[in-house]
Amino acid sequence: TYVPEKHYQCPELSELNTGLLEAIPYWPDTVDLLDLAKRFRITPKSVDRRLGTLQEDHLIFQDGNECSRFRTDLSNVDAR
Repeated sequence: TYVPEKHYQCPELSELNTGLLEAIPYWPDTVDLLDLAKRFRITPKSVDRRLGTLQEDHLIFQDGNECSRFRTDLSNVDAR
């Protein structure tokens, strides 16, 4: 069924996804995907897949192996 955007709620996150999200700094700071993989003891490919499911709802972006996220109000977009 169609859900209007204003009523959209992010799906509940697993403990691992919540941890990954909290470990990703706000732009302009970045974290390396390999560091996240080591910290959470999962493969870099698994980190990449999980971020793929999180990036739209939580404004995460990647530049090569580095990732970061925007604040929901986008106040850190012009940080650099």
